[in-house]
Amino acid sequence: MSESRQYELVYIVAPETGEQELTDLHAQIEGIVARFEGRIDNTEQWGRRKLAYEIGRHREGIYVLDLMTGPGDMVKEIDRRLKVIDHVIRHMVVRVDEEMRI
Repeated sequence: MSESRQYELVYIVAPETGEQELTDLHAQIEGIVARFEGRIDNTEQWGRRKLAYEIGRHREGIYVLDLMTGPGDMVKEIDRRLKVIDHVIRHMVVRVDEEMRI
């Protein structure tokens, strides 16, 4: 099994997305993390914010930050799945360096 590392996942969801759809999306991410024997350490919903630039027809989005620990394969699967979900406008996964670990 590959080494577990800490990652930050930030994704922006379309502003017209309902609370239930947002909860379902987070449940999908939790399912992927559990399948790869990782864990979500912290989740922060930053709420609805104005985008720096227009993405498609969107000027605002709902920002969510997940801090998670797991193998690289987990991140690849999350990235693959978020690319095909219509509600997700943008997403980014960043490995947190050793010095910055909590």
